[in-house]
Amino acid sequence: MATNSPPFRYSTSLVAQDQPKIRLLRLLPAEGDNDEIYCDLEEYHFDETCPEYEALSYVWGDTSTLVTIYCNDQALQVTESLYEALRTLRQETDSRTLWIDQITINQQDDAEKSHQVAMMRDIYRRSARTIAWLGKPRSLDHDGLATLRRLALSMRKHTLGRIASGDSPFQSASMSTGEAYRALTQNPEKVWGTMAPAFTELKGIQAVLRNSWFTRMWIVQEATVCPSLQLQSGNLTISFDLFVLGSIIAALSLSGKRRANIAAGSGLRKLCTLAYIRAKALEPQSEELELDRLIVACRSFKATDLRDRFYALYGTSSTDVLQIGLHTDYTVAARQAMISATFALLKKTKSLQMLELTECCSATDTGLPSWVPSTRSDSDPDLYPWSFKQNQRPFDQILITAMAESLFQSISSDDPEEGDQYVEIDREELLAPILEEAEKDTQIFDPNLPKSPLHFMEIENNEVLCLHGQLLDRIEETGPVVLFPAGLERGYGSFEHPTNYMAAFNDEEEISSRLRDLPAELGDIFSRTWAGAGSVINDWIKYIDAVVKTDLMVMGRAKKHQYPTGDSVLTAYRKVVCAGQLLGMTEEEQSKIFDSWRKSMKPAMALGSLKRSLGLQNLLEPGSLLITSMTAHALYDVELSLVYGDAMSCLLGRKLAWTAKGYLAMVPAAARDGDFVFSLRGSSMLFVLRRCGNAWKFLGPSWVHGMMERQLINEDACGIVKIV
Repeated sequence: MATNSPPFRYSTSLVAQDQPKIRLLRLLPAEGDNDEIYCDLEEYHFDETCPEYEALSYVWGDTSTLVTIYCNDQALQVTESLYEALRTLRQETDSRTLWIDQITINQQDDAEKSHQVAMMRDIYRRSARTIAWLGKPRSLDHDGLATLRRLALSMRKHTLGRIASGDSPFQSASMSTGEAYRALTQNPEKVWGTMAPAFTELKGIQAVLRNSWFTRMWIVQEATVCPSLQLQSGNLTISFDLFVLGSIIAALSLSGKRRANIAAGSGLRKLCTLAYIRAKALEPQSEELELDRLIVACRSFKATDLRDRFYALYGTSSTDVLQIGLHTDYTVAARQAMISATFALLKKTKSLQMLELTECCSATDTGLPSWVPSTRSDSDPDLYPWSFKQNQRPFDQILITAMAESLFQSISSDDPEEGDQYVEIDREELLAPILEEAEKDTQIFDPNLPKSPLHFMEIENNEVLCLHGQLLDRIEETGPVVLFPAGLERGYGSFEHPTNYMAAFNDEEEISSRLRDLPAELGDIFSRTWAGAGSVINDWIKYIDAVVKTDLMVMGRAKKHQYPTGDSVLTAYRKVVCAGQLLGMTEEEQSKIFDSWRKSMKPAMALGSLKRSLGLQNLLEPGSLLITSMTAHALYDVELSLVYGDAMSCLLGRKLAWTAKGYLAMVPAAARDGDFVFSLRGSSMLFVLRRCGNAWKFLGPSWVHGMMERQLINEDACGIVKIV
């Protein structure tokens, strides 16, 4: 029957219905893994009569390579990723009811797609469970999930046991909440069951946190509105809340150690972002979930379709998107949808904050006006939007808050029976000191910066943004872009290392066989090892050169330059690298951190200069490798959480520049000599624009020491600035 099955066709459209409807997939049972996949697809009214179902959250994968399943006795083409999920999820004797967007929505019908996507919040919220499928089962993912589950269960039992006995780790007056949590994770045996985690355990955690599922923009909705979310790799499952708890415990227990970055990096940041949004989603009309704030918080997530940069967040946002004229509509071209959504948000917020996100765009997004934020490529740095740092918690506090929330939520989401043991625990009372401390340590964007009101904003020819602004200065000299070495983001051990060669083999016969083959394979092992090491070293070389050149460019004027404000060049330098953000510190405290930062750079400056003076430019030259590795070692020994914490995060992915009037500025990576610094009404920030005929191209925000207080701005001199 399978070979003669006709191609699958949807019999009706879900748009032309008297009442809202959805389709549900009934996955039929099979005894063997290799049996063909059969299923039935049926329509249901989306009300109390709708049967119980599970929703699937997954990465579509390559749409050019499709596999056949059989739906309603017809041949249906699905991606390999979905095929693997269905093959694993089906049961031997019982059918399973699922909602899967790739099948339950007619993806070729843009009207139906728009209609159903607008319902997705409720579809996921009403599901009995959402399954986050992490892709084709891999041993590393499996090991990582198992390790995190073990860590989380162990720490949850220990911590909740203390709380139930009246010994709360959060109430101590002598230590902060963060210190209390770190105290819980200081004993390696308590956390890992041994004095040090196995390298394979760390590799597994790293692999899971880098799973492509965590990069999808759509998971912001799928993972935050559903009551129960389970991550699954093969047949191993773990609740999302336990997963968050285990990941943070691993990161905290490794804090300050050489392998700490294996459990950290952008994967952990995305995970904590999801946990934070998930917790806030329980609060009705939370200001934290306003659409413009969500767009900023989720800027590093990816979307294949540009429109999904906005559409994927509508269901999670507390903003009434219909009221401001926004709705999900795939019949509208992506370019027009992005322009309309950006302009609507600018009007709603009555500020130009959204324009800060334009410098986060990939250089390949040339089809959009320069003032419209779009998507980022994998190679783009995760830039910190400056003025959005107001009321944003430091990452350290986000970790602690996410961990505390997950500690309690995991009881009900993963093991509700265990929750009966802690029924008398006042969750709100215990969370209060954590939230209070987080509020105390909130990052402070200078509240004294004046912002002129937004009196005028129009859109011309449906793409030219017209604002009031004033040209203030011209960029005269720019330094290099400072990018933090990607090796730290990827984590040590991200490439094959000879010491791991035998790690996966325990059977004596297997080991003997592998040893016989070792001579023939050594060349390939070390080749792959060197390929990874070469990339890491090259990153360090670029970083060191950028730091040295930046410092030389700035301090080269220290003795002969009279700064326009009367401050020293060193003071201007200190203010600019952190975009003037005091972080609740005194000038003396801020100066101390800056001095620590510059001192940590001295080995880089000295060794970098030596490398250039010796002409060691070739990556493979032994002298270059030696000097670079010495510098990397010196910098890595610095307390990065202090030196390269949020205080200095603004510099990464940007560069410093001198203006024609003698001001020091931080400017977007794309800025070059001859670009102009503008003040635009409606923002406390300054912006870099490039002349484009009779109009201007938008490059991004700028921080200029001595101009932020608007001394040079004459409101009467503002004219219309047209941005294309």
